[in-house]
Amino acid sequence: MKQIYTVKKEIIYLIVTLLLGYFLNVLFFGKNALSFSQTLNINIYDTYFVFQSFAVLIFIIVLTIFLLYLVRTIWFRFQNNWANIIAVVATIAMLVSVDSLVSMIDSFAALSLENIVGSLSNYTDSSKEMSAYLNNTSLIAKIFQACLLLILVFFSFKIGSNNSK
Repeated sequence: MKQIYTVKKEIIYLIVTLLLGYFLNVLFFGKNALSFSQTLNINIYDTYFVFQSFAVLIFIIVLTIFLLYLVRTIWFRFQNNWANIIAVVATIAMLVSVDSLVSMIDSFAALSLENIVGSLSNYTDSSKEMSAYLNNTSLIAKIFQACLLLILVFFSFKIGSNNSK
């Protein structure tokens, strides 16, 4: 009976977390955040990056689930098996999200560098700064991805040691 109660409680926590992620997206990007046709435009120097708002919604929801279950898993000292499983799945989803983010940033950096080399007549310091900015952002995202892998290994070790007791 306690197991069924725990599953129901985790489902409620997961639904509340999904709603919190959606609410944060609406708070930051407006009420059209769920629309497939809406885009998010980010202007850095003279370059616009355009993202589908639905992709941003998915990233924010995954980030919200990851952070909430990271805290819950550590708070309960890895004793709640369902929270542990959701935390591991959320960490894997964050790894996939950050990996796609790194890939996107690297392609933007390559495009920026190609524009610098391709047309030396349009070469500006802002193009060089943009390329350096994107390379630094990519490096930070890769370091974050390595940290996520360490968290995943630690979670797996703690869950395995708790289940063997």
